[in-house]
Amino acid sequence: MFTQITRTGNLTKTPTLFRDQDGGKYTYASIACSRRFKNKAGEWQSGPRIVYDVHVTGNLAAAVVDLAQRCGNVALEFTGRLVEEADEAGVIRQKVYADNVTVSLRGQHVTVERPKGKPRQGPDLAAEASNAWDEQGD
Repeated sequence: MFTQITRTGNLTKTPTLFRDQDGGKYTYASIACSRRFKNKAGEWQSGPRIVYDVHVTGNLAAAVVDLAQRCGNVALEFTGRLVEEADEAGVIRQKVYADNVTVSLRGQHVTVERPKGKPRQGPDLAAEASNAWDEQGD
């Protein structure tokens, strides 16, 4: 059984890109998160720091590694399936199998570089992008 979660946090180190036996790309991004809440006095405070091992695959893994190598410690938001696993020493680790990883705009400036020759992404741009590709094919 698993739980679907979405969290925002900072990379704790630059992840490494690996390849599996079939040549598929993957990485483990270590992302530290803490929740803010109001205490009984009504003041905001940070909760305990939780570090998630986020398993990312495919082109998304390559993008996360590239971003970390170019920009260092960046804030990321991830959504995925949370699974608790015990390591060899019996310590329980929280591992997330990522469905998506994005850059957080909170507290940092972000510059987007789009690959040349590809349409912009987004639900409101889907029809526009489809039309652009159709026109290029003519």
